[in-house]
Amino acid sequence: MVKTNSKKTPVKKAPVTKKGSSKSGPKNVDWYSARKDYLGDSTLSLDDIAKKYGVSKTAVGNRAKAEDWTNLRQDLYERAFTKFTEKLLDEKSSANNRHLTHWQNLQALANNSIVDLAERNYERNKAGHLILVDGKPIPKPLNTFVLEKLAKTLKIAIDGERVVLGLPTSVSAITDPTGGSVWSGFSDMVKAAEKVLSENGQESSGGDT
Repeated sequence: MVKTNSKKTPVKKAPVTKKGSSKSGPKNVDWYSARKDYLGDSTLSLDDIAKKYGVSKTAVGNRAKAEDWTNLRQDLYERAFTKFTEKLLDEKSSANNRHLTHWQNLQALANNSIVDLAERNYERNKAGHLILVDGKPIPKPLNTFVLEKLAKTLKIAIDGERVVLGLPTSVSAITDPTGGSVWSGFSDMVKAAEKVLSENGQESSGGDT
């Protein structure tokens, strides 16, 4: 009887490749999202990106260097800041225009009221016609209280307009080329009103005449 060898020939195993040993770098990393996160959030560091996407700091650093992430983020924020300031300037300009219109409208109302007061400051008959003496209209006593209020309103409106325009509102700060005050006309008007009040024996805060 012939004896047979019962021992089996050992089978050779294929070598096992360790994960991450490839020289081509980490696999299945969403570098697009990683870069988007880094560029969109200035508080994130490269270490934060590495932790979030489960890759080494070195891999993230190499990728960021190759694609210039740092300069890209700086450029992105500079452009965003420029757009923000442009929008802010537009809003400020729009607000200034509205405020300027309000103050100018108030000036117009005060001016029209002063003109109306001056035109109505003569004696008229029942038909509304001027009463003439020697060919001249008879002036009525001025309503100095109303005149004073209108003068103050006009000054407030003028000051408001100048503030919006960035101009000085102090009388002493505004002079003409010869060194004289450009507000002398307004000052003279107020003095004239005070003179009329004094001549009529009234205080400047008095009532209607």
